[in-house]
Amino acid sequence: MIYVDGSRLAEERGARYVQLGRLDLAEQVLQSALRQGALAEGQSFRRRGAVLANLAAIGVKRKDPEQAVVYARKAIHLARESSSGYVARRLQALRMDFGSLAHDVRVAELDAEIKALSVN
Repeated sequence: MIYVDGSRLAEERGARYVQLGRLDLAEQVLQSALRQGALAEGQSFRRRGAVLANLAAIGVKRKDPEQAVVYARKAIHLARESSSGYVARRLQALRMDFGSLAHDVRVAELDAEIKALSVN
């Protein structure tokens, strides 16, 4: 028997909304997930990092370098603090979607930071 407590539902739902391109809804759900006790600062670095990476992905999809950089840098910090290969891989995947944003100086610096992460 599998026990499901529901604590991951918001973050999973938000990730699916990102995939479906429902960005406003995704952002709302992911922001809500960050406020949950299980994802509070100092709790699950991996889960919090994944939510932050999804919020950065929303910025990339919106072509909003500010949002992409703010959330990706927070995720990078967590990846470094926890040595989380999972978060680092999520950020590496984000780099592939930079497209025209890569010409923004902030995004170019972000790209270099992500590239320097160890992917375990």
